[in-house]
Amino acid sequence: MSINDETRRLAQARRQELIELNDTTVLALADAWADAWDTLEPEYRRTLAELLDHATTGAPVTTAHLERSELLQQSLQITHERVEELSTYAGERIGRDIEEIVQAQPPATLDQLRTQLPPGNSGARVAFSAVDEDALAAMVARTTGSIVSRTQPLTEDMERTMRQALTRGMAAGDNPRATAHRMIRDAERGFTGGLGRAMTIARTEQLDAARAADMLTLEANTDVADGWRWMATLDADTCIACAVQHGTLHPPEQFGPEGHPNCRCTSVAALKSWSELGIEGVPEPPGVISDGDGLAFFNSLDEQSQRTMMGPTRYQAWQNGDLQWEDLAQRRENPDWRPSWQPTPVSAL
Repeated sequence: MSINDETRRLAQARRQELIELNDTTVLALADAWADAWDTLEPEYRRTLAELLDHATTGAPVTTAHLERSELLQQSLQITHERVEELSTYAGERIGRDIEEIVQAQPPATLDQLRTQLPPGNSGARVAFSAVDEDALAAMVARTTGSIVSRTQPLTEDMERTMRQALTRGMAAGDNPRATAHRMIRDAERGFTGGLGRAMTIARTEQLDAARAADMLTLEANTDVADGWRWMATLDADTCIACAVQHGTLHPPEQFGPEGHPNCRCTSVAALKSWSELGIEGVPEPPGVISDGDGLAFFNSLDEQSQRTMMGPTRYQAWQNGDLQWEDLAQRRENPDWRPSWQPTPVSAL
């Protein structure tokens, strides 16, 4: 089970490929949102210019007046159409690359396993199994269905936020032009909030599709695969929950890593020990990723970095000996998404 530098390099390279693919999706979403807002903003400015004329007569523009404005209702109808188009586009664009990701993942995972065979071993003694194509197709269908269900609520949420921003009215004495500017600014925030959620859906769903394909690959090779190890990106920005999970070994049938939204972790396929595979007479070197590596990384940091990573309250409890390393990460359920490992709340420690 010697995960070596080449294994790790392949895992990191595959993750980078997935990130670059996701970046292309995110850029396409951002462009679509920007184009849509460029068509909506002039509509709002024309609408509010008409309402400003009413405000200059001395009567404030109330919420009731805004709700009765035919021009505003027309603008909101245009908004509804644009937001529905964006929601549909987001689901289609995020799902477009899923089949490619799922088909490319099993060979990448098997390559990781092959690097862990003894040097010079042709692999003739170890046979790797392909993943059933029907299982991969079913997984693609499930994933695309999940994407559709997660992008559909964007329409309702964005519309509600923008409607609230555009129908608050202008209080008596307020500068109407400044208020109109605020209303448009708040509407834009509600609009771009949907983009942020779409980006998160894109990253998590595309990476999770790769993880699910990994699981199918390892399940098809339980005779040679020991499972997978959690590999975090270890730097100053590493989440404490990810540091706790780094290096831990998980069985082939376990989906993962179940990182938090926008998590930077990945999995590394782990081969069984050479002796378990019947490869005798060759001393097996230690792996470069193993249990305890996350704690070793944390201990290598200076005090301020440790305090920042844990948070002051957790850090003080850690210093007092009140916490075990494993206590700092908690698997939390999320009915709208999936379970994920996150820092244990201070209140739960």
